[in-house]
Amino acid sequence: MLEPGKNFAAWIDSLFLSGHMWSYYDGAWDPEGIVSTIPAVATTLFGVLTAQWLSSSFPGYRKVAGMVCAGLVLLIAGYILDRWLPINKSIWTSTFSIFMAGMALVSLAFFHWLIDIAEFSRWTKPFIILGLNPITVYVLSEVFDNTLRSVNLPVALAQDIDCQSFVFQNLCSPVVQSETASLLYAFMTLLFMYLIAWIMWRKRIFIKI
Repeated sequence: MLEPGKNFAAWIDSLFLSGHMWSYYDGAWDPEGIVSTIPAVATTLFGVLTAQWLSSSFPGYRKVAGMVCAGLVLLIAGYILDRWLPINKSIWTSTFSIFMAGMALVSLAFFHWLIDIAEFSRWTKPFIILGLNPITVYVLSEVFDNTLRSVNLPVALAQDIDCQSFVFQNLCSPVVQSETASLLYAFMTLLFMYLIAWIMWRKRIFIKI
């Protein structure tokens, strides 16, 4: 069964994590449960293997070719296996780990060639600025989002709305269709986070862990 709260991952979690799962579907499943953690670890190990490959002594073009070949194999394998085990991010299925590792490898191979081998890197400045304080930007984005959710605005008599919903309904939904309104909201949040990262970069403030 593949329904939320009734699949294999939810069943295992119900045996060992009963009463400690997230509130999705009345606490019946957890997107970060026991079974979901195993392919998540595999995703990390894909990154470790890729780092070892990139740090090897092979020529740059061979590294690119190797990543492209491995990425295509993983993409095809994930696509084929999706028929039996769906690609599902919410519970981080094995096919999701395989398919996304393939996509990441192909993308990384392209940018490795473009930036490190072809030396076309002037356009990467905004990404460098974000990458100099990645944990800070991530934490601030979570704080920013939770703050908007928790602060309410009065919109009518005895009726309030949280700031996030207000921004979404008044700045995003009227501009684009509902399918892309959330993408616009995410892009606006990213621009705000980039402004903070740019200020930190100008002030030479780099927070490391």
